[in-house]
Formats: sequence, C-alpha cells, structure tokens
Amino acid sequence: MSLAAPKQRVLPLWMLREESERKVVPETVWEIDVPSKKSIQWAFILCYLTTEVKKRSLYHSLTNLFNYNKQFKFSPKSEVQFSVPKLEKLIKKFNPFKNYNYIYWNRLFRRMYCLLESNLQFAASKMSDSSGYDLNNVVLLQTAANILRCVIHVFKTDVSGNNYLCSFYPEEDLDNLPRLILFVRLDVADNMPAEAAIDKGTFSFGIPSEYVIPLRHAALVHILKRANLSEVEIKQVLEAVQNKDNFLFCRLRSSNLQIISKLYKSRYIIRKLSEAGFETDPRSTDEFGLSSFYHCMNLPHSNVLRVLYYFSTNSIMVIDKTVSNTNDIMDALDKTAEALRKDCHVSSNFIHLGKDKIFAFKRCLGLLRFNEFQRKVLHQIFSMKEEQITIEQQKTIMISILNNYQEYFYYYSPHAKDEFGLFRDFIQHCEYYEYLDNFTSLLFFHNFSPFIGLVDGRILNIYSNVISSLTLTVLSNYLFPKFKHGIHCSNCTFHRKACENKRNSQRFIPFHYRSCFLKNTIELATELRSFEDYATSPSCELLEEMRKSLKMFPEIVEEFSAVRLKSHLDTATELSPETNTIKRKLTIERTIQVIGEIVSGGKEVSNAVRFLVQCLLPPEVTQCIQDLRNNSLGHYKWNNVQGRINIERNDSDLLDHIQKELKEIAIHFEPVYLSQLLRVEELMINTGKLAAKESKRLKWNINMQLSKIIRTRKKICKKEKDNFKHLLHRMLILLTRKIESDTIKSDAIGSDAIESDAIENDAIESDAIENDAIESDAIGSDAIESDVIKSDDNCLQDFKCGLEVLKFLLKIFDHYNDCSSKTLSGKIDALQNFIEKFELQKISEMRNEWKKYFSSFSDILDLEQERELKLNFLYLTSLSEKIKDFDIFSLEEKIEIKQKISECLEKSATLLKQVTEELEKGVVPTDLSDHLEFIILPQSKKKFIIHHASSNLKKSLKELRCVTKEEKIDDIFKLEKINIFEEMLLREELISALLKIKFRPKLKKKIMRVINQKVWFLINRINHLKRFLIFEDEDISFLWKSGRWRRNLEIEKRIKFLMIRRYMTEKDLRPPLEMLLFDCMNVMNKQKKKKKEINQIK
Repeated sequence: MSLAAPKQRVLPLWMLREESERKVVPETVWEIDVPSKKSIQWAFILCYLTTEVKKRSLYHSLTNLFNYNKQFKFSPKSEVQFSVPKLEKLIKKFNPFKNYNYIYWNRLFRRMYCLLESNLQFAASKMSDSSGYDLNNVVLLQTAANILRCVIHVFKTDVSGNNYLCSFYPEEDLDNLPRLILFVRLDVADNMPAEAAIDKGTFSFGIPSEYVIPLRHAALVHILKRANLSEVEIKQVLEAVQNKDNFLFCRLRSSNLQIISKLYKSRYIIRKLSEAGFETDPRSTDEFGLSSFYHCMNLPHSNVLRVLYYFSTNSIMVIDKTVSNTNDIMDALDKTAEALRKDCHVSSNFIHLGKDKIFAFKRCLGLLRFNEFQRKVLHQIFSMKEEQITIEQQKTIMISILNNYQEYFYYYSPHAKDEFGLFRDFIQHCEYYEYLDNFTSLLFFHNFSPFIGLVDGRILNIYSNVISSLTLTVLSNYLFPKFKHGIHCSNCTFHRKACENKRNSQRFIPFHYRSCFLKNTIELATELRSFEDYATSPSCELLEEMRKSLKMFPEIVEEFSAVRLKSHLDTATELSPETNTIKRKLTIERTIQVIGEIVSGGKEVSNAVRFLVQCLLPPEVTQCIQDLRNNSLGHYKWNNVQGRINIERNDSDLLDHIQKELKEIAIHFEPVYLSQLLRVEELMINTGKLAAKESKRLKWNINMQLSKIIRTRKKICKKEKDNFKHLLHRMLILLTRKIESDTIKSDAIGSDAIESDAIENDAIESDAIENDAIESDAIGSDAIESDVIKSDDNCLQDFKCGLEVLKFLLKIFDHYNDCSSKTLSGKIDALQNFIEKFELQKISEMRNEWKKYFSSFSDILDLEQERELKLNFLYLTSLSEKIKDFDIFSLEEKIEIKQKISECLEKSATLLKQVTEELEKGVVPTDLSDHLEFIILPQSKKKFIIHHASSNLKKSLKELRCVTKEEKIDDIFKLEKINIFEEMLLREELISALLKIKFRPKLKKKIMRVINQKVWFLINRINHLKRFLIFEDEDISFLWKSGRWRRNLEIEKRIKFLMIRRYMTEKDLRPPLEMLLFDCMNVMNKQKKKKKEINQIK
C-alpha cells in the first residue's frame, strides 16, 4: 500500500459562507492520504474519529456508530462491549506521521469500517426512499452530517490552482459543531464543480495544525531512534527543528552537522522524515530561494556537501540498466545541476559569504564540472548499452570512459603548465579530483570486467598498470588527506589558500599516482582503439587480474587484508543487544571466518598481516580459528550443520561471550593495524620522494612536510609503546617457534640431505622385490619427496617473510627515545645480515644463529615473561567442539535405529538369496518387483534386472551375483560416532532403504532432517536472506509482496537496486549477508561434487 506523505495545506477560508465559520475553521491543516479504494469512507471515518479523540468523546462516538442501525444485526451488545475499547486504543495510537499503514490492515477496524458504510447506506436509503446501493457520495456525506451532527467541508483544487468548496450541514443548526475537512482530487484535468467531482474523485482528509504538533514530535523521536542516534544527538535535533517544516535547513543552521551525514546515509530514514511532514530534499529552497547546497559551500569540511550531493543524485552506485532506471539517474543529475546553477545566480556568485565567497564559488564550479562529467559519460554509456551488448560496443564504452576522464582530468584548464603549478592546482581543488577519481574507478571496474578475459597479454599488462596506479591513487588519498584551513588549524593568521599550499606537500603522493593513472589510461585507450583480435572464451577473471597487477606492491594487498579484518572486527564488536539475534550470530560467524582466512594464508604464502595476527593470538586459538574456518564454517557435514543451527537458535550466551572475546582481539589488533598502516605509508613516502627529486622546490617542500609526518608517527608509536613492545616480543617468539618446528626438516639443504638420499637409494637397490613394485615405490617416494621439498620451501619462504616484518617492527621500535638508537641499529643490521645469509645456511646453523639473535634482545625486552591477552578464549576455542559434538539423536534412538537397520539388512540378504536361487533354476518369481523393493540395490540395477528377467535371464542373474558382499551393520552404522549415517549417506541404495524403514514419527522426522540436511540448511539460509534483505526494509518488502516484479521488469530493477544499495550503505548488514551467501554457494558446490561421487560409484 503506497500512500503519499502528509503535506501542509492553507485553506481558502474566504469561501466559507459566514464570518463566524471562518473563526472556527483552522487556517492551515495537514492533508493525510488514505487508500484509493473507497477513499471517501476511509477519509471520513478517520477524520471523524481523530476529531473525537481531541474532544475526548471517542468512546461515546464509537458506541453510537455500532448501535445506530437497529435493523442491521451485525453488532450484538456483547460484541460492542468487546470491540469499542480495543478500537478506542487503536485509534488513539493512530499517527499518520509515524506509521499510518497498520490501521488499514487491522481486522477489527475494517469491521467497523464496513459497519459504518452499511449504517450510512441504510440511513441514506431510509431518508431518500431509494436503494442504498444506488446512492451517490453527495447523499452519503449529507446523511453523515445529519446522523453524526457535524459539518463537513470538501475542498477541491484544480490543475489551474482554482479552489472549489462544497459544505454539508446537519439539519439542526447548533453551535460548536465539529468540523470535518476533506479533500477531493481527480487523476485527470477537469473544470467540473466540487459536487460533481465528489462522485468521481479520490479523497483525503485534513488534521488541524495544532493537533499535529504532538504527533510529529512522537514520529520524529521514533525515526531518530531508528537511525541509532544517541540521546544527546536526538535532543540537539529536537531543539534545532522545533516542529519546523524544513528539517534540513534547521540542521544546517545548528552546530553538530555530522548528524546530517548519519541520517542521509540511509534513504529509509530520510523517507520516514519526509512522511512525517519534514522537507528533506537538498534541492528545496529557503525563503531566499537558495538550496541546502548553498549553505554547505563555505563549510571547511566537505562531508555534508558530499553526502547531500550523492543523495540528491539518486546515490549513483549501480549504473546498470538491469538494476536501475537510467531516466531516474539522469533526471536526478539534471535537477541537481539546475539547483547548483540557481544558487550561483540567486546569490550573485556567493557574494554574501564575505571572505569565503571565492572558495565557495570555486567549490560550486568544481561540483558543477563533476556533475557535467557524470551526465556526459553516463549519457554515452546508456545510449550504447543494451541488454545484449556486443564486445565491440563494450570496447567503445571503455574508450568513451577513458576519453572523458582525460578531458575532465583537470579542474577546467589550469594556467600553470609546470609540475609545481599543477600540484598547487591539485591542492586547491582536491575535492573535485577525488570525486572524479572515485567515480571513474566505479565506471572502470563496472565496464571493463566483462571485457577482461577477451584481450591479449599486451593489453592485460597495460591494464595491470592501470589497476595498480588507480588503486594507489585511491589509497593515497585516504592515507594522505588534505590539510584543511579552519579544521586542522586554529587561530591561523594565513589566508586559506596560503595556509593550504604551505601545509599540503604530502598531497604530492596522490598527485604522483594520479598522474601515473592518467598516463596508463591514455596508453590503454590507444591500444583498445586498434585491437580487434578477441578471444573466443574468457582466459581470466577480473579478480585474478587485479591480484596479478598488485603483486609488485604486496604492502597494498596486505593493507586491504588489514582493513577488511578491522572492518569485520569493528562491526562484530559494535553490535548492540537490540540487534536481531540471528544477525548478530551470523556477523560473529563471518568475523571468525575472516580471521581464519587470514591466519590460514589462502593462496598467499607470504603475508605480513597473517604473521602479525598470528603473533597476536595464542597458537591454540589460531589453530582453533583455522579449524572453524576450514571445517565447521566451510565444510558441511551433517553434524556441523545441525550444530551450527542449534547454536544460532538456542545458544545465545555462547556467542555473547565470543563477542566479548572478539572485542579483546579487536583491542590488541590496533597495533597490528597501525604497524601495517605505517608500512604502506613508508612505501608511498619513498615513492613520492623519488618522483619529486627532479624539482628542487617540490623536493624541499615535500621533505619538510614528510618530516612532520615522521614526527607524528613517533608520537603515535610512543603512545602505543607497550602494545608495540608486546607485538615485537610475540613476533620473536613466533619466529622461534617456526624455525624450531618439525615442518622445516632439519638440514633439508646441504650435505646431510644428499647423504640421506644416498642411504635411501642404497636401501631401495638392496631390496629383493619385483620390478613393477620397485618402480611403483620409486614413483611414490618421488612424489612424497617432492611434496616435502615443496612444503619445506613454503615454510622457509614463510619464515623469511616473518623476518622482513620483524625488521619493519624494529624500525618502528627505533622511534622510542628510551632505547639506544645504536643498540637498535645494531639489531637491525644483524637481522639484515641474517636475512642475506638465510638461503645459504643449513637449518641447524640457522637455528643456532637465531638463538643468539633472540637472546640479544634481553637488554630491551623481558624475554622470560610474556604478557598474555586478558582472556583465555575459552568460548572461542570451545565453539568448534560444540558444533562438531552436537548430536541430534539420543543413545536410545541410535540403538533403535541400529536395530531397525539390522532387520532391514537381514531381510535384504534373505530376499537376495531367495531371488538368486529361483533365477538359477530358471524361474522368474511372480513377485520379483516386490522382492527387489526390499533388496538393497541401486535403483538403476533394479530396473535392469526387472527389464531383462523375462527376455534375458542370464543378464539379470549376473547383475544379482555382482552383489556378493553382504552388508554388515557395523560397517555402515557407527554407533559410537556422532555422524552415525556418514557411510550410509554416500550411497543411494542405503538412503533409499533408510527411507523405507518405519520409524516412530518423531524419530522419522529427525532422520529425514539428516538425510535432507543440506537442502534444509539451504532453505534456512535463503529464508534468513529474505528476512534481512527484503522484509527488514519497508520499500523492498512492499514491492516484493505486491508480486508485480514477476510481471514488470522496471519493478524488478527497482528491487535489485534497493537491495544493492542496502548492501553498500548499511555496514551491519554486510557480514550476515556475506555469511549466508557463502553458505548457499558452498551447499550448492557440495551438492555438485556429491553427484559426481555418486556417479563414479555407479
């Protein structure tokens, strides 16, 4: 049910017939929409009852409504006594500014609605002596005015703005009668009078403004709580708004502007504010004709302006015709540009902003230029992109994107041509450049992904350069943000431009990477124009190519791993108890899975973040998380599935305790995250210094600015001194554990290994065995030896990666003043020497050298005492066992199942013997089909035997004789195991036999749950997906429940767009959705593998 938001209306009181009426009818009312079907009844009854609420006579009025029709036996006295109090409570809670849909679905209210309709029909027919079903709306309204003793004013405004009024008065002209305000409208242009429109129009009703104040206040508080604002922030909003209509202007004139960013990130919250009668459109104007954008232009920071711009332009994140309406996107961009241009015109180019007028004007021009880029590039994409797009069209789109980026690369045409002048231009207009780069990256990845696997190696190499430079541009913008005048400085005597030019030399780093990106895009566009030799099938995927392109920058890949882990830890630890229970549990599961993926290493053997996280966690916890990730949260055995569902449904306390343990991990992860951040900063700083060496002026400025960054880093390191000390100590212990581990085979390199091979060869030659056995053993030993060498090589590379991380930690540790820099320098040099000799030494020598090096830290670390984490992670380590050890069956049930299966096996063996003997005699049993039903055989073999029994008895007999092995209960049913059906579920014939056994209904239900557990688990995951992604959002839920998406492609696109936007913008929604999708995909993949295994068995 889609209803229009309440809106304020000024009534044309001059149309009333008497002066006395103008004094009692309110000048302003709020128009409330109602369902279009039978809108006159809905509008009238709600208007009447809300008026009675204010008069405190609602109970009496409801009783009269029920009792008026004496001849209509619909409401006996007992029902009236039961219904009226409930209806009174329902109507008093009715708040059209908060949630006005529920009352239209209430069964009790709908019964009263039908009763009122029948009463009016009955009374009108009695008064006019005609059939009630032929009466028009005019007669019904006049009847209502008579029997309810009220005055009804119906207002109509036509498309030209002309007002019409039709009033209905009761027969008794009494003073102080209640006044009901109704509105009527037609869907087509008309000039008919109000009385004629009443029979054909759609109705709504009005509530006086003085009655609305408490309703809007309650709605506003409710919405702000839904937005997760604190009590202090809610109080600030209420004080700023004070029941005014334009919510956004009130907030922009207040002190705490960050509340705007919080609210406008959720379109649902803004829609609810709009429904509460508050103006939330950034394009709407104030009394001077200026939009909200104007009031943001002179703000020192750009957060609010950026949020409002993206909201106004329809949050362009998905630019695909299959999920979004291209007309809506282009229309939103055009209207936003018009609002910005109007602000410039009305304000005479921001002349009233004083000293900030030039800054505001240039910021507005930058936003307009970016808007122009968006409109131009999207128009070209949408005009070419069809549902079945060809490769040539895709290439044209890519070239168009790259060409447009090159055209808009600069903020208009900079006067300077030298590098230093261009860099100054980049500093002054950094917001424009960040908008442009971020949006281009979205366009680039969205449009190049289907093209990536069809081009040759030469273009892929250029593409790799484009990806790496683009990634470094975006990341450097984040790591080296602009120093902004008025935010990062206080009591500054410099002008804005001079201040920012002086203190933004670090911005040369993103400037350099951005220049590299431009150079690479030009090269890529040139190659694409002449390329025609497309591959017939994709040779690689986008994600694989991105990994390859960033191999030159392992620190960047590791940075993304660190950010990903921090994001999941933050989300899991910030979940409040009010959050949906299942959503909390899935978020915690997903966080554990991500930690397990990082500590496992995945495809990357050498990963600094993995080392740092392993340092953070005790070894048993690391192993437990790996097991959870590899088995319980990734490998779907039946007891794992049942155990997970059991914990998600019942064991809330366990996951609450795990959440506390994850908070402990998050606290200790901070130095890990910080150390990784410093590694990436160091890489980029060195790159920036190298790029600026040709310009003495640039080099001097950058060195000055980078020295400030280093001083800031030293302050941070001092603040985190104890945590870094602990991390360094843990790193030394981890490396010691790794080098002494059995996974690194002793002396795998050198003479010992050669001698060992010689001894083994002699032993093999001296064995007296057959030649083919010798050959087989030799092949087997080669394979084992190859695996060992490969494993050793990985372990050695892993250890070497750890040494490089340790070297960086020592450099961070060198920032402390309480340590002798000479001592640390000596340790760094010694470590570098150890790394250089690493691959030339035997393992035994390496271990001895490492012991000496480890002991050298006794002067700065207490090597005897290791500071452990506060928690021992009892609950996290117990999670895996709780999942695996969950048993759906009791011991008595297992014994009963075993007995029934034993009887089934015995019966099968007896019947198999009987049928075989009869077929050997040349006799085909008349009840062969019945016997085969109880013999444990694959269904395909049963059909084969029946088919050939009459025509080729030998074939049937041969098939039966193949079943020589008698099934033993102890082979297929392990009573002592939790997974009692492990062997049975691998064979189709055993599953079929299990389904035919008659168990008790309760036990049968459990067994069916186990047999179909993957399908059951998949349905469970899909139901959660629907609940979180669809039914939690009112817009998506309404469109989904309507069913129109099955017939209307545009509605289907809209639902997809809203779903994707929720995933992109709602931080707490991503982890549970990822976990559910991962489960669904894993179940489907396992099902495919299982089918292959069954086919191989057959």
